[in-house]
Amino acid sequence: MQLYLKKPTMNDSHADFLKADLEICFTFATVAETNFRIGHSESAESAIEKAQRGFNTVQRLLSDPAHGKYLTDEEIQNITAELERLRARIDEVRQRFRK
Repeated sequence: MQLYLKKPTMNDSHADFLKADLEICFTFATVAETNFRIGHSESAESAIEKAQRGFNTVQRLLSDPAHGKYLTDEEIQNITAELERLRARIDEVRQRFRK
């Protein structure tokens, strides 16, 4: 039996990068929430700002035709949905813990 591995394409690289960046942003949002809960507001602010910068980067790359041409319609839809979820998560953390 032979296994055929799919050779990574430029499309895979772009989509994988954006997905990985989104995962890191969600992690920063969770770190921010934890730090707010334990009273480390400076660290929390830093983490939520990193999540926001990542959000901005993914949004910018997704809307740039030079980068978007390497993504399928399905990948664009999935990444857009994750961006919306991240936007809600960042907003939730900011609203719950900022005064």
